[in-house]
Amino acid sequence: MEAAWEEQGWAVVRPALRVLQLDASRLDRLLVDMLQRQLVQSVSPLEWLLEARKHDVSFVLSTLLYVLTVARTGATYGQRLLNLRYHSGQMNIARTTILIHYGCTVLLPWCWRRGTEVLADAPEAARVRYASVVRRLEKVLVVATYANHLVFLCNGQFLSLADRVSGLETVFDKELPRRITYDILSRELLWHGFSEFAVFVLPHVNIKRWWAAIRHFFGRARGNQRPTFDQHLAIAPNAKCAECGAAPPWTPYTAGCCDEVYCYYCVSALAHASGQVECKSCFSTTPRTLLRPCRTTPL
Repeated sequence: MEAAWEEQGWAVVRPALRVLQLDASRLDRLLVDMLQRQLVQSVSPLEWLLEARKHDVSFVLSTLLYVLTVARTGATYGQRLLNLRYHSGQMNIARTTILIHYGCTVLLPWCWRRGTEVLADAPEAARVRYASVVRRLEKVLVVATYANHLVFLCNGQFLSLADRVSGLETVFDKELPRRITYDILSRELLWHGFSEFAVFVLPHVNIKRWWAAIRHFFGRARGNQRPTFDQHLAIAPNAKCAECGAAPPWTPYTAGCCDEVYCYYCVSALAHASGQVECKSCFSTTPRTLLRPCRTTPL
């Protein structure tokens, strides 16, 4: 059947998936909201005026987008991103159908919002008179929308009431080659494998120890010698304990491996378990018997 239609010049129409129609509708709403926020930010001194006329601004933007999309190409921006378009059963969508769809999707919602604002500012008698009518219309619209959505979930046609009234069905625009490329998938797999390997290995790597070993190696290459105990018998008054950060350290002690200084209680606690102290800076180990006290006087 499809081959016969194609031979006669008729394009084969394939209904769009339900999830794609819902995604396209959401993309269109997000686009209008984004444009409205950008407009408000670009004219921030007039934000109070735009806030008072937000429904009118939304109406103008929606009208502009409708003219540039559905009126010209027969598809919204969201539908074009998902390879969809409107179809009315003819080769081209009639202008009357476009006007009906525009009125149902853009014009009538704006008129409803503006009418609600006018009714809110109307006198008490008029507001009470038309309030019941407005509530009944809202109930009818909600029931009709809910029923249309149920029908759409069943047969996948006419996502909104405007589409059903105007007779515009969402279909696939054109056939795309179903070629599957694995470049992105391979890149993602490689990245996930590398990240899992890094998460497994990095906790077992002592970065500070490696950095201290590198500094110690280059220090020896430059000819720096290991400081002696006599060089650390006097410390600066602003020295801090390498363990608790006390300044100055309480009863300062040094391990003799570098310039780090410890409180007596801190270094005793460090050496209590194994009988030696591991420096926090150069990661050298010093026996407890080689720890020497210091004086808090300038070097």
